[in-house]
Amino acid sequence: MQQASDKDSLCETCTKVDLFSLFTGPRYFPSSPHHPSVDLTTLSALITNTNCPLCRLIHHILYTDPSSSIPVHPWPRRTDFVDPAKVQVSVQPFRADYHEEMRYADEKTRDKVATLLEVRLSPLKGAVLTDVERDLVRHHRRGYGIQLLSLDSVDPARPLQNGYQYTDTETSLKLLRGWMDTCVEKHASDTGASVCRPPSLSTSPSEQHKIRFIDVNKRSIIRKRPEGIEYAALSYVWSQARSEIPSLDVPQGSSDSLPAKVPKVIKDAISVCQKLSIPYLWVDRHCIDQSDVIGKAREIESMAFRYLNAKITLVAGGVNWQNSENDLSEEGLEPEIGLLPNAQDGRNLQRIETIQGRKYITALPSIFHQIICSAWHTRAWTMQEGQLAKRVAFFGNYDVSFLCGSGHWRESLHSGPFGHEAVLGNELDVSCNGHYMLGWAKWTKDKVWKFDDYTDLMMSYTTRVSTFESDRLNAVTGCLNFIGNAKGVGFYWGMPLTDFHYALIWTGEYDRPREAFPSWSWAGWHCLQTMHSVTPARSSDCTLTANSNGHLTTIPPRDKHTELEGLLVSLTERAHVKNQCLQRFAKISIPDYKNSSMMEITSEVAHFTFDIVAGTPRAENASLFSRGPPEVPDSFDSTASPPENIIWETGAEYQTPIARIRFTDTAGNRSQYHYPRWYDHPPALMLCFPQTLRGENLAWLLKDGISLVMILELEILEAEEGLKPFHLVLCLGIDSREEVGKRFGMFCLPKEVWEKACPKVEIVRMG
Repeated sequence: MQQASDKDSLCETCTKVDLFSLFTGPRYFPSSPHHPSVDLTTLSALITNTNCPLCRLIHHILYTDPSSSIPVHPWPRRTDFVDPAKVQVSVQPFRADYHEEMRYADEKTRDKVATLLEVRLSPLKGAVLTDVERDLVRHHRRGYGIQLLSLDSVDPARPLQNGYQYTDTETSLKLLRGWMDTCVEKHASDTGASVCRPPSLSTSPSEQHKIRFIDVNKRSIIRKRPEGIEYAALSYVWSQARSEIPSLDVPQGSSDSLPAKVPKVIKDAISVCQKLSIPYLWVDRHCIDQSDVIGKAREIESMAFRYLNAKITLVAGGVNWQNSENDLSEEGLEPEIGLLPNAQDGRNLQRIETIQGRKYITALPSIFHQIICSAWHTRAWTMQEGQLAKRVAFFGNYDVSFLCGSGHWRESLHSGPFGHEAVLGNELDVSCNGHYMLGWAKWTKDKVWKFDDYTDLMMSYTTRVSTFESDRLNAVTGCLNFIGNAKGVGFYWGMPLTDFHYALIWTGEYDRPREAFPSWSWAGWHCLQTMHSVTPARSSDCTLTANSNGHLTTIPPRDKHTELEGLLVSLTERAHVKNQCLQRFAKISIPDYKNSSMMEITSEVAHFTFDIVAGTPRAENASLFSRGPPEVPDSFDSTASPPENIIWETGAEYQTPIARIRFTDTAGNRSQYHYPRWYDHPPALMLCFPQTLRGENLAWLLKDGISLVMILELEILEAEEGLKPFHLVLCLGIDSREEVGKRFGMFCLPKEVWEKACPKVEIVRMG
């Protein structure tokens, strides 16, 4: 902790700022009409104003990394530099949970959350900067913000989640036990709010079997039924060193005794369980027999129960395991990286200053920030471990945090009169929504199926990686089973049978198929992130249902009218615009679905040729911060006569040149990509090919073109003012080079473009 000296005084610019009013007045949050911001000084003046306490706070934020004693280089690369005299420093107040993992659902409770003052940098007005320099300013480090120090300077109207000085891990662990016990006794009690009590789900047959646990006091493996015992579950990333050495603990989880040497993360978890007085620990590595195929399948089926039934889930979210090659143990088998934070003593992580009679403190990175910067966030299996956890102890790089359905707590946050207590009085609705944690709480708020529950899950999951391709569905089965149980919805190859047509029109894949999965499922492709540009606001009531012949077939909706959401309908500034649309569905059947994933689609089909026109040469600095596959050369034009001769390298991926693609139907009508902006443009024409295209597929498309099959037709009937009329046809592309076609992209065409292509009804088989 660093304090002010007697010689301190605000600089001329900072003297003009009523700092406390920024914490008590309007602040930014999505859907808020307020965007307040205050310009301070230039970056160069801030660096030299060493006697100004506010400038010192901001300097600490910009140039100090809480996890390192080495001064931070603020620019993206060591060789980057912009004259700081040309950079404007501003501050902007945000609601403190804007960047947090857990947010209160109730508006009155949200209003009581404190303010976080964030630093913003921008080119100084009137200063001459190159495009590269402007990009650098936008990418300059901005730190984690300034908070009022509790208890000294709290705004009484906003007591929740003010700043506090973090001390050490031991203190955090003592607080953790108190938070956990309070949650068990009060949050999830029969007389409490019950927001931390998962619903009673029908018991899985596998839960009747005894499963393996680590006895943390005896350091042995025992077998018990999971009901009625207290245990913690560990969620962590298996090191890459482990996967390279299959003989380690051979086979994992098959021994009845704990090995003499276990990874440090597991040793730490055992120690934490002892301090929390939790007798048993469940760790997949030692509690699932990887050699028992039937038992492993049973455990995967029961994953929802494993984390829901745990008293608490310990999440190892600190050190990035992928960068830990230099931390191998003596035998070179395991990185000696543990569960506990790096900053065992945190007294020098933050800076405190007194300004205009009040104390302010620099914030530590939010839980959300620590999650997204961790290797834990990149792995497929860990997503459902966080989403299905009843309670979470998150061990980040800096401190320990506790998350439950009633909020989040950490030593560096303090709620004024409520202190560090995990109870905020009976007058506040403390139910919370998480993004990467505790998804079960959101999924069980009501029993009505919401398509958004599925799309939000997929957007988070499909960005993650798994060591084994065969795990792509296994690693999310627990979440899908939980949603299906809570909502009465079935899933097939990771796709909901309710609103199945809407589920089919996802986008975001690379041109990298997974051969073991059907091409029409997101699981069949490597994805950047799956997206759905249009979704039903409520169930469209169109489902696939098993008939007496063992086929899944389309059951048409009782009501063809529906209300829609998504970017095809409304702008992000208006998350939902009331509307009424007419929907028409393709007939879909999956014969013998238990033994085959081949889909039959009876619908309109139209063919289009595919061309790439010449592009505008880009500036040399245009790709300063971009990475990825090579681009199709700007000079290439397939419509030229003769076209430039390019040898497309088989297997190599190219960035899909969406803006340069031209679609031409059999009547010669040409179309091109057009992104929707309803206030000044006509309806969208979206050509959502994979985001990359392999060389052989580029050659195929340029030679043969592509056929599209209509999945869904949508026509707006009425809507709020400002939403322009649209009539859209949403299609899947068909790679028909083999006997059974494969999905290849999603396409959204205006109805008039589709009709000009003279579509004909056909039966398309897609595997």
